[in-house]
Amino acid sequence: MIYGFYLYSRTGLCLFHLELVKYNGLSDQEEHKRFLFGLLRTFKNFSHFVSHEPQDNIVRVISTTSFRLHVCMTATGLRFAILSSLETPRLDQTLSYLYQLYVEYVAKNPLYTIGTVIHCDRYYKEVKRHLTGEVYNFNASKYAK
Repeated sequence: MIYGFYLYSRTGLCLFHLELVKYNGLSDQEEHKRFLFGLLRTFKNFSHFVSHEPQDNIVRVISTTSFRLHVCMTATGLRFAILSSLETPRLDQTLSYLYQLYVEYVAKNPLYTIGTVIHCDRYYKEVKRHLTGEVYNFNASKYAK
């Protein structure tokens, strides 16, 4: 089961997040996003510190007794992260596909400014469709007031 998807810039700004399961006892969503980025950055730094071959120390999966964190970092410093249950197999292909969606619907979008929070309906719907398998009415807007 996938709990959530997060996309961070190289500076730690959460560009996009999608919660598929609400977390119990979570008081502040912004604090949760900061902690998750801190965890990603800490493990990256730790892997560089203990590795004998610096070019081959990419953290891809972090497992605890209650969840698994799947990570993909691009050459530009974007960090794609999926929080899932322990039963979920590795999600390397899913993260690659989510990166392809980012390139197609966000990076190629002339209205998007790199490094800002993503407010693209099509990207949101495609990510959610891929992670949940749901079918959407692409004429309806999540961001419509």
